[in-house]
Amino acid sequence: RRRIAQQQYADKTNIQVPTPPIAYDLDTIKDRLLYGEYAQTGGTGFAADIRRIHSITLEYCESKVDSKKDRCIIYRAAQILVAAFEGRWQQKLKSKKQSINK
Repeated sequence: RRRIAQQQYADKTNIQVPTPPIAYDLDTIKDRLLYGEYAQTGGTGFAADIRRIHSITLEYCESKVDSKKDRCIIYRAAQILVAAFEGRWQQKLKSKKQSINK
């Protein structure tokens, strides 16, 4: 109901209401991995989906960081996860590049 109300408000006011992060996004990525749906886009598609979830989470929480403690915690956790993902992703890209050059 909340999402419907948010969308109706966005439609009336012609603004974009950020979509709250929802668990099925991570489940969608898990399913795509299990069913080989990243075979066409490879790691690029996977990384794009992960970054999209991070972006949505940060956008949703950013404007309300001071107003709700829970959102502040989620925002900080998302920042940590972004940094961890990007660090690991760069390691994977470097190791793949090194194995190709051997």
